[in-house]
Amino acid sequence: MKKIKNLLVLLTSIFVFSIPFIQTYALTSNSNKGLNGLTAKERIANTESNKGTESAIKAKENLRKKLEGLKLKACQNKANAIKIRSRNIVGHAIKQIEVFDKIASRTSEFYNDKIIPQGKTLENYDELIGEINAKKDAIKPLIEAAKTDVEEFNCESEGPANKINQFKEDIKAIIEAMQAYKKSVKNLIVAVRTLAGDIDLKTTVTVTPATENTQE
Repeated sequence: MKKIKNLLVLLTSIFVFSIPFIQTYALTSNSNKGLNGLTAKERIANTESNKGTESAIKAKENLRKKLEGLKLKACQNKANAIKIRSRNIVGHAIKQIEVFDKIASRTSEFYNDKIIPQGKTLENYDELIGEINAKKDAIKPLIEAAKTDVEEFNCESEGPANKINQFKEDIKAIIEAMQAYKKSVKNLIVAVRTLAGDIDLKTTVTVTPATENTQE
């Protein structure tokens, strides 16, 4: 009986002394999990995963910027080509206007100096001259619009493709206006030549307007 009693006392002592160790282990285990309930090992794994995700996002962003840079460079090259072409076409159109002016002027001089003194007149002469002036005046704002549009072209502005299409429309409008102007001058020449009959009329329209291809 005494031995059993001593054994119970021993077991009780062991249990009492074990409680602090159990509590310490529990606290240590909980502290390792941290505030978010993850262990240190789990937190390290998550950190590495986040780094991998960030690297992938950064690589994707760098690729996007590189592609945008290439597109911007290509657009800038196209813009420079457009500006050069525009200046050439506009310059050519201005020279054509000067040539047509001289042709119309010589035709009018011939009519007034050679035909009218013979008692011959064109009933629609004033109308023909008015048509020439109207067609000529219609070209000037088109040229100015083309100059403005091409000089304001910027690859970093909104909708550069629309700007390029606008440039094409500007050039197309100039070409069509030049053709209409040429036709009005030709109409005057034909009318004066028909009225003149055998009188020598050397003035001819041999110059054609700009026909620059605007297709990309």
